[in-house]
Amino acid sequence: MIPSNISIIEEQVESGVYLVDVGVGVPSMMSFRVYRTIRASAIVYYTSHVPKSFLEYTKCTCASLPLEGTRPDQVVFIASKVTSSGGSISIVYDQLLDWELVDPYINAIKESGVKAIRPLSSVSPLILGIQLLMSKSDETLSFRRGNLGIRILRVNPGVEPSNLNRGLLLKVFEIRRINELVEVRQLGDFRNLTSDYEKVLVIYESIPEYTA
Repeated sequence: MIPSNISIIEEQVESGVYLVDVGVGVPSMMSFRVYRTIRASAIVYYTSHVPKSFLEYTKCTCASLPLEGTRPDQVVFIASKVTSSGGSISIVYDQLLDWELVDPYINAIKESGVKAIRPLSSVSPLILGIQLLMSKSDETLSFRRGNLGIRILRVNPGVEPSNLNRGLLLKVFEIRRINELVEVRQLGDFRNLTSDYEKVLVIYESIPEYTA
């Protein structure tokens, strides 16, 4: 059964299921297309890594439901009903943290034959990391979403990144340039983050409550 507070808003958005990556999760860095898509959605599912301020910024009157605890078949049912009426739904998540969580929902929607799955993204930490690498800037970019922190920093050859508590690290991505190519990879070992080449690290880490 579709929740009673679902409404289909005419915002000139194509019908379908939108996968919206929050990127760094800062409302002011949200693209207009993401803003418009969320506003036009009849229903928005979101993961625990999506800051409430990100959704509130759009002033969406849609129904908002947590993705965790919702079965894939329930999402498929809602998506089918809404898209068959010419509307759209959005699944809002952090692509770098939530991919394993969201993947079963994407597979279920795809297998069901529901209308097009459309990916969208706000400013990604990886894009900012590539820009930092290419600019050769030593600036460190920091973003905070509740108890989640994102840091993007340059690491010079042979230098150990400072102010890291390895026990609080969630995910670390390495960006480096090899000749004319840019390589991005997720690091599985946080014990040694030094290297003999210049790189940028994108660090997701937990922030203890007492530091707030």
